[in-house]
Amino acid sequence: MPTIALHHHDLEQLTGRKIELDQLAELLELVKGELKSTAPDSDELRVELNDTNRPDLWCVEGIARQLRFKLNPQDTPYNFFSKKTEATHHVQVEASVREVRPLIGGFIVKGVKVNEPLLLQLIQTQEKLCENYGQKRRSFAIGVYPLKDIVFPLRYSAVAPDELTFVPLGAEEEMSLRKILSEHPKGKEYAHLLEGLSRYPIIRDSTGGVLSFPPIINSKHLGEVSCGDSDLFVEATGFSLEPLALALNILAYNLADRGAEILPVSVSYDFECSWSQQLNFPYKLDNSVRLPLEEFSRLSGEKLSTEDITKHLNAYGCSIAVSGNEICVSTESYRLDYLHPVDAIEDYLISRGYSSFEVEAPKDFTVGAVSPITTFSDYVRRTVAGFSFEEVISNVLMSKEEVTTKTPGLEPSVEIENVMIETYAVVRSSLIPGLLKLEAASQKALYPHRVFEVGEVVSFNPENTLGCDTWTACTLLLSHAESNFSELHGYLDHLIYHLDLEYELQPAQSELFMQGRAGKILIAGKSYGMIGELAPQVLDNWGIRTPCAAFELNLTALLPLCTNEKTDQP
Repeated sequence: MPTIALHHHDLEQLTGRKIELDQLAELLELVKGELKSTAPDSDELRVELNDTNRPDLWCVEGIARQLRFKLNPQDTPYNFFSKKTEATHHVQVEASVREVRPLIGGFIVKGVKVNEPLLLQLIQTQEKLCENYGQKRRSFAIGVYPLKDIVFPLRYSAVAPDELTFVPLGAEEEMSLRKILSEHPKGKEYAHLLEGLSRYPIIRDSTGGVLSFPPIINSKHLGEVSCGDSDLFVEATGFSLEPLALALNILAYNLADRGAEILPVSVSYDFECSWSQQLNFPYKLDNSVRLPLEEFSRLSGEKLSTEDITKHLNAYGCSIAVSGNEICVSTESYRLDYLHPVDAIEDYLISRGYSSFEVEAPKDFTVGAVSPITTFSDYVRRTVAGFSFEEVISNVLMSKEEVTTKTPGLEPSVEIENVMIETYAVVRSSLIPGLLKLEAASQKALYPHRVFEVGEVVSFNPENTLGCDTWTACTLLLSHAESNFSELHGYLDHLIYHLDLEYELQPAQSELFMQGRAGKILIAGKSYGMIGELAPQVLDNWGIRTPCAAFELNLTALLPLCTNEKTDQP
């Protein structure tokens, strides 16, 4: 979950209130946050957010804004979209970027003096939005520039790798785009985003001066923001309008909260696109839901009045429109998280406070018990731990790249329809990608590495009424300089022995494993899993330099075959 660093004094200035730490701990419930640590000497606080669907809260301005709605209900509303300001700054997008990185947006910031707290928060927010919500700059990347030396209109185009040179941030000499990707630290880190392209995106002003080489690096001449700057230009480039617009909107609201005047930038496209060929940013986003008023009473368990609902939603920054027995709840354009009417009801419950509801004892009495698959899984865990393997607990949700491109040969995975963060875009269909991700991050640890995981996986199955199958898997991964099929086969043999079963291996082929070094695990002629040495290409995809072998068993399918002592509660 996101953890952000902020200064206590900065938070108080943005909320307009003095807030003691014990009061802050209670107020952070409004943002599903917890105060994790304090540093009285530096005034720094660290706040962990227990949700990821509100990227506007990944900064001190967003947290202060949410608290301010509660503390100052009469707070002045924002006027970005109600005030008709004609855009006097323009960006022209050439057709050459259509297949490269087609979308760009931006806005002008006037009248705010950049000091150290603002600069630090601006950098932190920019990085968290790009790295998490922007999928490590793949979906969008953000650039911030001092406005004073930029001559509008700007030109966004694609050029050949050696067509021009400029001095990037962190360098002292001019470099070509090709040289930046091969030698500059940021270039080497993000070069994969432009892999396979013959032309690279570039932003230039009317004099030909380079602002940025997105999504890699700003220029040093026009793209270095320093303390003391007062007027800024903020832009973002990417592929999808909504996430890019949301990121820009968040930054616009943040800077407005610090006293800045936000002025629009118009963008024109020289090619046909799925969005309008003329766009103005900040861009108004619709985050609203319509639902029956009675739903608030039904889900909260109390009879609620329209006045009470309106009062608490207004205190959470929401706008209300009532028509008959229906209510429309909407928010400002720094949010885009309403996927279902329940989301608006949750905002009401958070704003009112869960502790305000009367405690009610359950009316029904039921006897609980541990399910057989849980007991069986625990038995398998204890057995494998006895082989000197360490247990891992990884995320059920992963990125699409991790379960497809990096780990080919797996069952089709189930994708999340409305993804807020690409890092958690699909439900894992195997435990192997999670163990490989761990191995990739653990290469400095002493070998051998023996790790395992027991957990649920989900695979796409259109024939199932739910559209997918859910089952519990057990996966072991072995990694050291001489790890091989035979060594891992011995651990499989031990595990099957402890389950009182007999099995055989049948040669099999899979993109996941080396040819001739993989097999299906058969019991009574039916496949219950796979074992093999992982293919060099798979290891290379993850950046793993040490040989690995793995096997995965379907414990849900094995459960009916095992004796009661392994499936009954102890």
